[in-house]
Amino acid sequence: TGLAIVIYLNQTPLQPRERDYAYAGSFYAYAIWIGLGVVGLFRAARQSSYQFLSVYATRGSIIIGVLAVFDLASNGGFTFTWSALYALFLVLLILSLAKALGKVVPGNRMLATLLLAVCLPVPILMAVQNWDDHDRSGRYIARDIAFNYLNSCDKNAILYSNGDNDTFPLWYAQEVEGIRTDVRVINLSYLSADWYIEQMARRVYESDPLKMQLTEKQYRQGTRDIVYLYDRVKGHVDLQEAIQFVANDAIQSQGVPGATEPIFYIPQHLFRYPADSSKVFQNGTLPAQLANKYQPELRWEISQNYLTKNHLMTLDFLASNQWDRPINYAITVGSENYLGLDPYFSMDGLAYRVVPAQVQDGIGFAGGINTETTYRNLMETFRWGGIEEGDIYLDENCQRMFSNMRLNFANLAQALIQEHKADSARKVMERCMELFPNEKMPFDLYMLSFVNNFYELGLNEEARKLATTILDNTYADFEYFLSLDAKYNNALSFEKRVAAHIVSELIRVSHEHDDKAFSASIDQRMQDLGPGLNRFFR
Repeated sequence: TGLAIVIYLNQTPLQPRERDYAYAGSFYAYAIWIGLGVVGLFRAARQSSYQFLSVYATRGSIIIGVLAVFDLASNGGFTFTWSALYALFLVLLILSLAKALGKVVPGNRMLATLLLAVCLPVPILMAVQNWDDHDRSGRYIARDIAFNYLNSCDKNAILYSNGDNDTFPLWYAQEVEGIRTDVRVINLSYLSADWYIEQMARRVYESDPLKMQLTEKQYRQGTRDIVYLYDRVKGHVDLQEAIQFVANDAIQSQGVPGATEPIFYIPQHLFRYPADSSKVFQNGTLPAQLANKYQPELRWEISQNYLTKNHLMTLDFLASNQWDRPINYAITVGSENYLGLDPYFSMDGLAYRVVPAQVQDGIGFAGGINTETTYRNLMETFRWGGIEEGDIYLDENCQRMFSNMRLNFANLAQALIQEHKADSARKVMERCMELFPNEKMPFDLYMLSFVNNFYELGLNEEARKLATTILDNTYADFEYFLSLDAKYNNALSFEKRVAAHIVSELIRVSHEHDDKAFSASIDQRMQDLGPGLNRFFR
């Protein structure tokens, strides 16, 4: 059943989360088969002679012979054949042991108990070896990251998320633990469905209904699923007027000249969205530190030529909101959902807030960083899933999430350095390395900017120490690459590019900050790996 479901789903590698449930049926069936195998050992123990062993050996040898032919043809060796031969040896050994026990143990109950004792070490060994990899005790990372997302938003905010992995922890935090129920979480993946849009018009806990101009009839499935953008008027169009235009059935029924059937459209790619100064300053939309960057209206362009329904509704919510409620995007939302608004993003921790100010600082992926709120969130408000309290297991998903958090710490530190707040920047970096030390999460690509930040602060010794740790981890990767056969040259191309980038960046950064001796030592260390390293980067 495990193979069947993978073939049926055509499941690709690198799934967004563990999908063991896809194999649950095969796990159950295999466990039952193992149980039947224990019964088989009991029956073997009561056989009248050892002749059955020769039958197993003969059949097993035939199977291994066939496997060896296919193995040699496909792999050029006997990779799987040796494993099968080893398995056959174990089968014959344990059957012989069961038969020997059957000779000396008269009672069936005693024999069954002894055979169970013989088999029991297998699941015990599996539990001992795998317990730490599956132990979730003390780990509350999903819940606490959800807490952090929700608390990156101001009161009564709208928070856009993207997909199940982003959204379900947020819903759990609100529904079960009552965390920030004033925030309206909107899953952009669901926003194309009319039933979900209708839910946005309802009050949920402390969250007020969302204002929108489109009616249920106008956003019903099959209507305005795609809205095209045609430049039929000059200049930026007012966003609210654009939504009114696309909502006007009389205008839309006229269609576009040359179109074979009526289509829904907006007559421009350029938009503007006014921001009343008295309102945005009074309700805290624009914080004091951004007052000098205030703009009376947002002006932007949507580069794509059409809007899907979820994007149309996003624009409707923005136009109808009129700066009454904070509008935020989770930082994990893809840039294709920004619709060109990202120059007006201000990062407040794990969420970008739409503000009437151009706050681009060239540090983050979108907009700029509100250092005051982000510092307070990262240093005081946020929770860390139990990583501080104990030695919890961090699987690849947790490590990937915390790697993003490292990047947030690094970006905040860089922004603080630009604002000449050296003490705060240093505290941010020290806090990050305290939360996520090399022992828990090996220093990697996401720590490169920390090296540069230490140099920027004049802390050259700390920069060298951190760079050396990153280099040690990368050096170990290179040694592993060199241990592989030539046929695996292309197997880890992405990992090798990352490793090469880390080394080149460490050399560049240390050299740029006039630490040329250290830069040369990094280069020499790579050369010490020998000419074999070049084979992996041809």
